[in-house]
Amino acid sequence: MPLPPYAEDSPTKIFNVTMFLSSYATGRNFTITNGTATANNASLGDIMFQEPGSTVKHVNWLWPDCLVGNGQPSSADSDRGAYNISIRQNFRLNGEDHYTIFDVPISVTNSIEDKDGRPSCDALNNPLLTEGELNATAANAVGVLFAPGDSTTVEVKSGDGGDNGSDDGLGGAKPEASPGDGLGAGSSLSWRDGAHWLCLVSIGAALML
Repeated sequence: MPLPPYAEDSPTKIFNVTMFLSSYATGRNFTITNGTATANNASLGDIMFQEPGSTVKHVNWLWPDCLVGNGQPSSADSDRGAYNISIRQNFRLNGEDHYTIFDVPISVTNSIEDKDGRPSCDALNNPLLTEGELNATAANAVGVLFAPGDSTTVEVKSGDGGDNGSDDGLGGAKPEASPGDGLGAGSSLSWRDGAHWLCLVSIGAALML
């Protein structure tokens, strides 16, 4: 799927991508990006406009203060432990609007040192919705797109009003993120509740120490 900018009447466009670090084990739901940038990378701006022309968007987010530590949670009230990086995608595909959710499980057990400038966990925290309230199955009803064998043809107009031409905003590709790029000692990747949007934009989540 081409990157912004899009023509106002484009039948295909990405409205926004928001990300949260959430855990039913700890009860925390931290904002990584909701489109509003704050100081010291506490909450990031619109990631679709970062690194213009690149198909890879690197998310450089500073760990908040309550995740400082090393290894497994040391007490029952620790905020370290099992989390999901929850990625919410709001987009239009060939004239039909969609909202999808997929979660990447990680384990916050890596070393995070205590230092000045870490954002407050309470300032980033949001109410944690239940799985029923999220209703990921309904949200992901669009199905798996662009997987091998999929024949979906994308109709798009770029920001200058052009149709499916060379001015699609994609630019050159960059290498994808690797397990050593800052996610810590994460558990294996698993897909939850069925369908997920496989787009041409790769998001490399490199959480800053």
